[in-house]
Amino acid sequence: ADWNLQTEKEYTNLPENEYVFHVRAKNIYDVVSEEAVFRFEILPPWYRTSWAYIMYLLLFGILIYTIITYQKNVAERNRAQLIINQEKELLFTRAEFNEQKLLLEKENLEATINLKNAKVASNTVNLIHLNEILLSIKELI
Repeated sequence: ADWNLQTEKEYTNLPENEYVFHVRAKNIYDVVSEEAVFRFEILPPWYRTSWAYIMYLLLFGILIYTIITYQKNVAERNRAQLIINQEKELLFTRAEFNEQKLLLEKENLEATINLKNAKVASNTVNLIHLNEILLSIKELI
């Protein structure tokens, strides 16, 4: 590079890496000094360090675990609610079945009573008729 009168040099926006800065000076008598070497390293910002990436992975794992746990809990609650709904429906169906059963038993009993009443009425009519026959036989005798 060309010689200049500046005694400092500024470098901006250097990416992280290891660097070696070489410098020589020249005095007013045009005597050039030996080269000075300065080694330095620019580290990445904290959010691009190995520790940061480990933390990102850890946070991502926690996030995935939380999502899976949440979805399991939601599925379990939905399953429990479904079971409750099915049990309610089963109880309702059983109640309807029992009501229908009682109604059928009542109708069956009523039919049996009506049949027996009809038989009793028929027997009564037969007895009256038989009694009339016996009375007429008695009068003949």
